[in-house]
Amino acid sequence: MAAPSLSRGALSARRVLGGPGQGRAQARGCSTETPPAGPPHTGETPGSPAWDPPERARLRGREQRLRRQRLRRERDEEGAAGQEPRPLPKGWRPGEELEYRHPLEPGGKKATPSPLPPRYSPRYVEAAWYQWWERGGVFTPPEQSPGGAPVLSLVLPPPNVTGTLHLGHALSVTLQDVLARWRRMQGWDVLWVPGTDHAGIATQAVVERWLWQHRGLRPQQLGRAEFLQEIWRWKERHGDEILQQLRALGASLDWSRCTFTMDPGYSRAVTEAFVRLFRAGLIRRDQRCVTWSCALRSALADIEVEPRVLTGPTTLNVPNCPHPVTFGLLVTFAYPVEGDDGLELPVATTRPETIFGDVAVAVHPRDPRYLHLQGRQVRHPFSGALLPVVSDPSVEPQRGTGAVKVTPGHSPQDLALARAHRLPLPCVIRDDGTLCPPGGGWLQAVTSGRLRLVPKFHEKNWKTWMENVGDWCLSRQLCWGHQVPAFQVRGGPAAPSPRGGPGGPEGPEGPWFVGSSEAEVRGAAATALGCPQEELHLEQDPDVLDTWFSSALFPFAALGWPEQSPDLRRFYPTSVLVTGGDLLFFWVARMVLLGQELTGQVPFQQVLLHSLVWDSQGRKMSKSLGNVIDPRDVIGGATLQELQEKLQSRTLDPRELQTAQEGQRRQFPQGIPECGADALRLALSTHNAHGPEIRLGVASVLTQRRFCNKVWNGVGFVLRALEGEKGTPKPPEEVFPSSPLERWLLSRLAGAVAESCRRLESLQLQGAAAAVQSFWLRSFCDVYLEVAKVSLQSPELRPAVLATLVAAAELGLRLLAPFAPFVAEELWQRLPRPHPAPPSICRAPFPDPQKLAGWRSAELEAQVAAMLELVRAVRGLRETFRLGGAARPPVLLQLPDPARDWLEPLGAAFQTLSGAGPVRLLPPGAGPGPGWAGAPAPSGTFVYLRIQGLVEPGAARAQLGARRISLERRLRSLPGTAPHAQAALVRAELARLEQALQALETPGDPPGDPPGDPLSPPRTP
Repeated sequence: MAAPSLSRGALSARRVLGGPGQGRAQARGCSTETPPAGPPHTGETPGSPAWDPPERARLRGREQRLRRQRLRRERDEEGAAGQEPRPLPKGWRPGEELEYRHPLEPGGKKATPSPLPPRYSPRYVEAAWYQWWERGGVFTPPEQSPGGAPVLSLVLPPPNVTGTLHLGHALSVTLQDVLARWRRMQGWDVLWVPGTDHAGIATQAVVERWLWQHRGLRPQQLGRAEFLQEIWRWKERHGDEILQQLRALGASLDWSRCTFTMDPGYSRAVTEAFVRLFRAGLIRRDQRCVTWSCALRSALADIEVEPRVLTGPTTLNVPNCPHPVTFGLLVTFAYPVEGDDGLELPVATTRPETIFGDVAVAVHPRDPRYLHLQGRQVRHPFSGALLPVVSDPSVEPQRGTGAVKVTPGHSPQDLALARAHRLPLPCVIRDDGTLCPPGGGWLQAVTSGRLRLVPKFHEKNWKTWMENVGDWCLSRQLCWGHQVPAFQVRGGPAAPSPRGGPGGPEGPEGPWFVGSSEAEVRGAAATALGCPQEELHLEQDPDVLDTWFSSALFPFAALGWPEQSPDLRRFYPTSVLVTGGDLLFFWVARMVLLGQELTGQVPFQQVLLHSLVWDSQGRKMSKSLGNVIDPRDVIGGATLQELQEKLQSRTLDPRELQTAQEGQRRQFPQGIPECGADALRLALSTHNAHGPEIRLGVASVLTQRRFCNKVWNGVGFVLRALEGEKGTPKPPEEVFPSSPLERWLLSRLAGAVAESCRRLESLQLQGAAAAVQSFWLRSFCDVYLEVAKVSLQSPELRPAVLATLVAAAELGLRLLAPFAPFVAEELWQRLPRPHPAPPSICRAPFPDPQKLAGWRSAELEAQVAAMLELVRAVRGLRETFRLGGAARPPVLLQLPDPARDWLEPLGAAFQTLSGAGPVRLLPPGAGPGPGWAGAPAPSGTFVYLRIQGLVEPGAARAQLGARRISLERRLRSLPGTAPHAQAALVRAELARLEQALQALETPGDPPGDPPGDPLSPPRTP
């Protein structure tokens, strides 16, 4: 039986992997490989076209890299075994979630006129919005774009239809959705195509396991047709789960274009692609070594397995084998040399079972031990066949006995050597690992392409892989998938395969033909063989195509290719692809190659290859560790019992299930708290997706839930301040207040908008998210709202403050919407907006940095930043002396002369934020006198706080002394390798304590007016 693949010129024979007595063992996607028999060799003489050194170097480098990854994973598993149960994440108080119980408005919209709940609850906020967006067609681009709007088109990397999304998928979905929502709000025509992949190997394996566990049946007992029906029934039962996960994440996909890779239209595209590539000479039938799974009885792609080099005898567990098997055991035996001189040729091997497939023994042409044997023959001890002794410079004389048995059917190196010496190519191991006669395979070759990759360091890996790309075996010996559209003539007239036919071995019963349908093939075969069509008996190749072949067509097949559909003309090539860095060669490279070959265009303009998501302990997500998390369990929360029950519903191996459940008990002893989709999206967005990995734990998602709560409370304050106000607000861009703090807030907002847009343009989403959060936390909530609470009580200041609050909140929510769409929509719907307003924030215009440029004031931002440094200094003194929030001590500021001019307009804000009483300016060079504690601030300023009458000296002295002793002990305990900044912080705190103790030692003056001039009149609370 043969297998199709794309080839650059090398042919192949099947390689069998796994099973007792073989040189590799497959364990759920991981293969184990023993060292080659005797001295390793390239398998090809130098200069031979069938084997090139770069390919050998590429395979060796990949083998070493995968070995390092395996060792790291084993260390993770060992560490997990002794791990203590993790405590409940701080901040989770179960049973506090609110639910939305109001009737929906016509069209399914939430009733936002209802009172705003007093606290943020993801369950309340995220209810009903997605269904309303989807029902309203928010995610579908207009059929015709007025004014020629720019286009953003992207396809969702199709997940396995019978699987479930994990947090790695959630990262990819979040990054794509942020880009889609941002461009949609900018007025672009956005098409984001969803879809699922039939996942041939994974799906068939799951259904096979389910049939055995629940019905005690094997696929062979059902037959191909009935087994396929079982898979389709499984798909109908479970295929919708991923789509619901995507909706729960808030993915703004155009569901009207959802594609499944086994849909009739998509299947036609796969067949058309195969036929075109075949007719272009890129697909042919031939023999080649392939990676083989005895459990699946199918070929696998080389990059889908992990070669494991054994340095000695190693006992491993093999799937479906009741006892461990020892691999890597070196066995030496001797071939008798033909003749009457009694000579023997010793050979060492770790794969003695392949002796039945030996066709020669190879030695180095200059090895003096075997010069007399070159050109002679040895006799096979079992078959009695005579095998030649061949000389090849690739053999390393210093390794083993210096003689290498050549088994081309089960070693790619041996295959290349056998072809170089024109030796036969037998295969002696069956699909299930037992001994058998030889077999065959289908092949295909790959071309290269160029493309912008983000981050840029992937370009080097891309270039190296493309320059050393090997053959791609296209066939899989499965039932589930796209059947190879190749037919063999069985019976009837015999004739050589016509040009344009499959080529390669015809087989004993007739040539092969390829076409889009059996009728097309029958007509072509009849013409080529010169016989009536009705005399031909055709048999289609039972193999199916590699899933990566069909998924590589997704960017254009999902848009209607091979037809020149309106979607294909309008949205292809797509704009950007977002996927994990581990899929660069599995999927991205193949999409580029097939896209160029079949459409003449690169399928996307740029690729964002994001990090892999690991758990908070730096371990890769693994079923065996129990740390693979369904995003919905983070969004909605899950008890430990629910997590365990979900594992039991999966068709996992019993040992794997037990390990995963134990991992869950350790990591989530009290379950996972409800965090919400917005918090999960923010946690994923704020990590650097351009690095090697993202360490994500539930605690970091809870931190983002608290951020959502901060936004909720901030906008809630604005809404309460607006109660009783009438009239429609001006467009935010038309608000130009005169007071400095209002102007500062809008300047900060304009800066956040500019930074966010700049970062999004360059696909640096973590920088954009940081700019958004910095505005909401450090500018709006922590600074401006605190001052506004006082300013709103002034009739003169109130109008400007309200206008600024509404403008900043409304624009800030639009800025936040791509990252946290649910809470942004919920709050935005409740804010007053100028007419006409779009129905949803999804269609509201994203803030334009050019329109807000008039708000920018670098000078004012620097002045407020300096004022906030003074606030921090005062707060530090308050903390040192443990002054309560009700205390309003007098404050003295000693400033350079230029600072006095800009600080006076900000005096009221300073007083409010620092919790100060009267604030006065101390002349340069003057001292505050007794009863004051001081602290330096940046830019040559000094802050003094009056402590007389606010602290009891004796108690304060004891408390400060105890803290000083603790800090000194901590400083001494710091290791010599501790960061300099860490020690500097401790020393700075010690210096502040010394100043505080000195202030307590100085007797105070009787109460009276503090020295200096008043900065501003005291604020009325």
